[in-house]
Amino acid sequence: MEQNTSHDIFTDPALVKAKQDDPFFKYINSNWREILMMAAILLGGYYVVTRLQQSYYQSKVASADVLKKAQDSFSEVVALQNRLFTLSQPLADPTKETKESKETREKEKGEVEGKLRAAKSGLVQRLAALADQKSPYLSMAPLFDATLSAVTGNLQAAQTAVDDLKGKQSSDQGGILVSELGRLGLARAKLDAASTKSEGFKELLTLLEGGEFVSVSAASTLARVASTDEEKGLVKAAIESRIAKSPHQTDLLQNELIALGAQ
Repeated sequence: MEQNTSHDIFTDPALVKAKQDDPFFKYINSNWREILMMAAILLGGYYVVTRLQQSYYQSKVASADVLKKAQDSFSEVVALQNRLFTLSQPLADPTKETKESKETREKEKGEVEGKLRAAKSGLVQRLAALADQKSPYLSMAPLFDATLSAVTGNLQAAQTAVDDLKGKQSSDQGGILVSELGRLGLARAKLDAASTKSEGFKELLTLLEGGEFVSVSAASTLARVASTDEEKGLVKAAIESRIAKSPHQTDLLQNELIALGAQ
């Protein structure tokens, strides 16, 4: 059967002429190679960006996992350290301790010492891995060192670690947060000893007045440890100054003023 081309829209002279007169069609027809190349570049760029974002996310997940493991090791070391301290303390009434109970205590003490050595070794390895991560995770390693030293009563080592944190503190929020957390922990540890209590008190006042992240925590501690009228006056003035500087923290800081007045 002979094809009737009179009604074939694809060979309609009017349609052919319309395509030839269409500026958009002329542009596509003349620049199709460049358009295809640009499309390929855009698709390639999208693929690269997507892969970079995926890689960044996976890196963050891996860093968070390293941090969690370091936290677990740290908690284990602190728990074992506290248990060893308890086992090492003399009994209030040594005459009540039997030979069997003493042997049992010495045996447990030896076991705890062995576990503590292993836990500290694991913590050192995990902190080394944490120090290899990207910011802010890498800054967490010296924070753990400072906190562990403070918990175990080695305030000089804790001070060195905190000073190191302050020296390496970057302008990014993560670095500032880690540094302030280290200073907060050390200041609280200093409150436990009469010889360093005033130093800890002054550092907490500094953090209350100038800290970016821990001002409320510092205020909470100060409101509960201030015992003299002079100390309470200093804390009250610092809290009121902070409220004037950071009105958005008013509700939280007002609670500390109430706690301070309730003592």
